[in-house]
Amino acid sequence: MSHELINRWQSTQGRLTRFLITHLFSSRGNGCCRGALAVFGAIERRLCFRLRDMMTDAGGRRMRNLALVGGVTAGLGLFGGIFGISAMTVWRIVRPSRTSRTSTWRPILDPLDIEAVSFVAADGTRLRGWLVPPPPGGPIVLTLHGFGNNRHEFEDFVPWLSNAGYGVLLFDFRAHGESDGSFTTVVGDNEVADGAAAIAFLKHRFGSEVRLALIGISMGGAVALRLGGSDPCIRAVVTDCAFATMSRVLDYAFDVWIKLPPSIFRLPVTLCGEILTGVNIIRLRPVDEVPKIGRRPFLVIHNTGDTAVNPEDVLVIASAARQAGIDVDIWRPPGEHVATRFDDPDAYRERVLATLARGLGS
Repeated sequence: MSHELINRWQSTQGRLTRFLITHLFSSRGNGCCRGALAVFGAIERRLCFRLRDMMTDAGGRRMRNLALVGGVTAGLGLFGGIFGISAMTVWRIVRPSRTSRTSTWRPILDPLDIEAVSFVAADGTRLRGWLVPPPPGGPIVLTLHGFGNNRHEFEDFVPWLSNAGYGVLLFDFRAHGESDGSFTTVVGDNEVADGAAAIAFLKHRFGSEVRLALIGISMGGAVALRLGGSDPCIRAVVTDCAFATMSRVLDYAFDVWIKLPPSIFRLPVTLCGEILTGVNIIRLRPVDEVPKIGRRPFLVIHNTGDTAVNPEDVLVIASAARQAGIDVDIWRPPGEHVATRFDDPDAYRERVLATLARGLGS
């Protein structure tokens, strides 16, 4: 019976390891995570064999050894599973796959005067993008794309923003698209520095009094929350499915996608994040910057069926805004993550343009 229990446990551990490698470490560049999990599995199997050998000793010690084997292997298995999932989660956060690195735009933008631009963040990371210049003295919309995406996410916005009289800057955050950098902290100081570098570039190019608005999607929306009150040139803020805190994002992901209790992963995720990036990603709280937005027009869009970001985050953001006396406009359309721009494009354009007009002028 004792040997049978050990064999069953090893079979279970093997299935867990295969699941982690097959489903969680499938993308190129995750070799270090696969290696760490493989090393752990080898150590655990070796220890299981050693403990099983101990169980063949004289009969009086077998039951005591059985308890020891069960406790040690269960503890190792639990630790390995939690650490493996945590390491995978952090790795996929800080090393997003670059979905597209093409420097060409789709024909929808051909009639427009588009300029390829680049600028440097405070730490020297070079960021790349496209600029659609505004009419002389006109305002500019700075777009902030989502995690794992790039400037192409906003291509469909450019024609109607340009037709409304706005210039547009689309750029890739670090570790995304064509910009330099290998790691992202999603909405840490690095991404905020990228957005600040874009603002500095526009002020240098068009003057310190240039009128700007921010439109951010998902991760970009969270960056917009942090940047919205950072410069008097910013006159309006629009976010689409932004998250309030990083801890809420991770809790929601573990609950909805991985179906495991979020609380047991917070410490290992924190440790893995600090090891890889030097940033405690659990403590990132864009919502804390909302009061700085002040009296600027502020539109917060969030789909009620969002399975990527907790749809209740919009209420957390709205509460922070209202406690600060901000007249925030909340729109909660049905649908999945950032789906409204596709599901109801006319209403989306109308709502966004109305917010921009209040801040920038029509």
